[in-house]
Amino acid sequence: MAWTYGAVPYLKAGHDFTYYEAYAGKLSSIKSLEDELPAPTPIYVNYVQRVISEDQNKLKIFSTFVSTSAVTNEVIWESNSTNLVDKNTGKYIDPPNTYFRFPPDTKKQNYLAYIYASGEPQPFVFEEDAFVNNLHTYKFSCHLVADLSDSYPEFSPNQVFSDYSCNAWIEPATGDEVYYEEKWTDYVIQNGTKIPVSIGNTNTLKSTSDILVERTNEKINLFYIYEKIIPLFLVLLTASMFGTIVLYQKQKQKISELRLREEKAAKLQTIGLLASRLAHDIRNPLSVIKATVEIMSINKNTDAESNAIARINGAISRISYQIDNVLDFVRSKPLV
Repeated sequence: MAWTYGAVPYLKAGHDFTYYEAYAGKLSSIKSLEDELPAPTPIYVNYVQRVISEDQNKLKIFSTFVSTSAVTNEVIWESNSTNLVDKNTGKYIDPPNTYFRFPPDTKKQNYLAYIYASGEPQPFVFEEDAFVNNLHTYKFSCHLVADLSDSYPEFSPNQVFSDYSCNAWIEPATGDEVYYEEKWTDYVIQNGTKIPVSIGNTNTLKSTSDILVERTNEKINLFYIYEKIIPLFLVLLTASMFGTIVLYQKQKQKISELRLREEKAAKLQTIGLLASRLAHDIRNPLSVIKATVEIMSINKNTDAESNAIARINGAISRISYQIDNVLDFVRSKPLV
């Protein structure tokens, strides 16, 4: 019970706060409101996340999100953040009840979660069961409108909003994301009209997704060991220890019983030897007394003397009878 409800959740929660993911997509953007959106160009995105310090269950995690033009190799977008995360729950220290990443044993429910370094915590809505490379996952979707004016100083004093949507494929046992796709339209509103300043989309590279699926399968196997193999081993170990203790107690009881029997036999043997010796010791002088009385009875005796001799003979007969019984018992029934 302690392993299942104590150790297993702790071991499952402490995984994968440091990793790297790569994405690819297309982007069309402008630098001035007087420009027109050009044709989309290919981009690639790198997301790197690593733990920079740990204080008990509190992790300080640095995340960087960099979009680069695949044509010019120019950095188009870069966002960095540092966050405090509870190692056991995977939730932010602040704001509370917001997931930095999906938890192990993800449920078919909605989550307020945040996966990347840019933007805000996003409400992820459960959509359906799905498969990625034959791996069973839960598909979640998100949609939000956020103010990204700070990221577009060139359009100041206009506010820039982002209409953002995404889909995330999460393996439920581990909470691992194995595929992600997103699209966005960043825009300025002028005279009630939306003027797009950036339109784009990205998705997890197939090579990255293949690696994520393989890594997740390895974690599933590891979790199986945590949840099934080790508890079974502990049960067998406990049963073996219990059986050993029971066997030891039974053997100890048998040894005690044998010891008592030996002690009893030794006492009976001693009693038998003493009785035999006592009988022999009494028999010898008794024979002398009996012979003496027989001699006395031959002579002329008074009536009183004759009565006394008769009483002595009776006593000798009774004593001889008891001695014979003791000796017969010792000879016919050994005490050991």
